[in-house]
Amino acid sequence: MLLCCSMMAQSIKVAVASNLLLPMQAIEKKFESKYPYEVELIPGASGTLTSQIINGAPYEIFVSADDKYIDEVIDKDKAHGGPQIICFGTVYLWVKSGIAGDDPAAILKQEKVKSIGLAHPDLAPYGKLSRDWLEVKQLGVLVHDKIVYGTSIGQVNQYIAAGSVDAAFTSNSLKFSQKKGEGKFIKIEEIWMDPIPQTMLILKTDGPGLFVATLFKDFLLGKESRRIFQDFGYELPVAE
Repeated sequence: MLLCCSMMAQSIKVAVASNLLLPMQAIEKKFESKYPYEVELIPGASGTLTSQIINGAPYEIFVSADDKYIDEVIDKDKAHGGPQIICFGTVYLWVKSGIAGDDPAAILKQEKVKSIGLAHPDLAPYGKLSRDWLEVKQLGVLVHDKIVYGTSIGQVNQYIAAGSVDAAFTSNSLKFSQKKGEGKFIKIEEIWMDPIPQTMLILKTDGPGLFVATLFKDFLLGKESRRIFQDFGYELPVAE
């Protein structure tokens, strides 16, 4: 009976890449309405979360926006089982209302655009891909002094919400969210840019935490969660 009660009260911590926070919050609510377990989402840049996990942070699941960070966690013997891709994300440029144009490169050259939000490339995969795009478009030097770095996509989204930047590189989840506010979103599309895999990994844990983590992992891969990811503009892997 004591074991049963302990299991019923169990909660897990999920380290989640900031771009996924909005759909994961919706999935968390669905999961908690069906099961007697709590899920605590810990958002951050994938690189930052990886460092926390390697240094012993008590998370049961890691959802990263870059396989590179998943591999680092596995190499440090912190994983329980193998990784699974749950969806694919894309980069969007948000532009403040009143700034004209549909060509993202031309927009960023405008004198009106004095500040550009960008998640730090060394920590956030969306920031790295955005920086790569700027370099390919030969905009890196031109916009260098306009860049306002955020520690994650989450912080960049705060810049957008506050209207403290004129443009910002963000993820598809904000574009398809009810929280997107004013301004326009332009999808960054190039032949060389692949969708960004969002990959999940159960971490080594003791006791009932592993049971709940496995249950939540299966829920993330299920139909309800896949539908939510689609609603936020993510592409889905082919179901096996």
